[in-house]
Amino acid sequence: MGPLQQMIEALPNRDDWAVAVADAILRHAVAVGASDVHVQPRSTGLAVRGRVDGRLCPFVDLPSERQDHLLARFKVMARLPAYVQNKPQDGRVDWRPEPGAVPVMVRVSFLPTILGESLVLRFPHDSKGPETLEALGMPPAVLEGVQALLQAMEGAVLLTGSSGSGKTTTLYAMLRRLNDLRPDRMNLVTIEDPVERVLGFASQVQVNEAQGLTFEETLRATLRHDPNVLLIGEIRDPATARIAIQAAMTGHLLLSTLHAGRASWVISRLLSMGIEPYLVGSALSGAVAQRLVRRLCPDCREYDSVGGTWRSRGCEACRFTGHRGRVGLFELLTITEPIREIILASRTTQAVVNEARTRQPVTLESEGQRLMLEGTISRLEYEEVLSPLETLEGLER
Repeated sequence: MGPLQQMIEALPNRDDWAVAVADAILRHAVAVGASDVHVQPRSTGLAVRGRVDGRLCPFVDLPSERQDHLLARFKVMARLPAYVQNKPQDGRVDWRPEPGAVPVMVRVSFLPTILGESLVLRFPHDSKGPETLEALGMPPAVLEGVQALLQAMEGAVLLTGSSGSGKTTTLYAMLRRLNDLRPDRMNLVTIEDPVERVLGFASQVQVNEAQGLTFEETLRATLRHDPNVLLIGEIRDPATARIAIQAAMTGHLLLSTLHAGRASWVISRLLSMGIEPYLVGSALSGAVAQRLVRRLCPDCREYDSVGGTWRSRGCEACRFTGHRGRVGLFELLTITEPIREIILASRTTQAVVNEARTRQPVTLESEGQRLMLEGTISRLEYEEVLSPLETLEGLER
């Protein structure tokens, strides 16, 4: 039985039980560095788990009869109607660990299931501010290429990667670099859903779909505010993609994310959204793909001479997963003239991939293999993160 379970089971059965439990769950999540907390109804009770370094770890199990009380408490904290239980609800909680402390912004999302409502709490990556590009751990060739794309100050630079792979952190680091280059000339505007971190050097707009403040409408209005750099949290639909690409063709630098898998697949994703090849070829400057992989614990890692790889023995410092912290894998595709010609000719994704491989000094696989050989990550971690990508690559072909 973990300390959180013991503490909650020792709480008296009073009217403020849910208040104390909600606070305890938030404190525990922050203490262990969880990025998300999942509160999910099960046939045996309410399971509370936290995602730590990419893995879901058990926090506490609660009886079913307490389910509605706890969920209602989180709804009150998020200023959502507690009586609504049959449709999804999203909101945010500004939670203060102590009176007068700086609030921690927590995103909340409720989803009705056959066993009751499920809740996910999502924590910001870091409230201290954006990382620098150098601090992200990009390989030198990728870092140099990204800096060149930013200095060009035009075109679209798109990031892709799985959920929770650090794309927002990278986007914010790009904005910081741009602001540092020419703060006297930069008008930086972001359109986000939600704003995950307040930046002191950019105008940030929070999308509100319920009130009609959509990505598309906000983007149209933002272009009338003469931005040098425009960051869109995510290109979600063809309408937003078309306006964004057109903005990138009219002297703006556009930064955004797009679900694609890897850098070279960004092109086919845009084409599948109905963007004409000539627009993609003209507007797209580059694409960055990234993943986060868990480091081996330096205190208990060992080399397996039989398997020829590094692994973790497991120790108290490893906490839940036998790993400590995460490190990024990055690959960059810069759109060159040969690649533009392939795009304009509407050839297959594989043609772009083949051309990219001749020009990409670093790929997700090569970075993963390097870290594996150095003993930074295990073979198992490499395979878990990149094997799904290999399967998708076969489907793309």
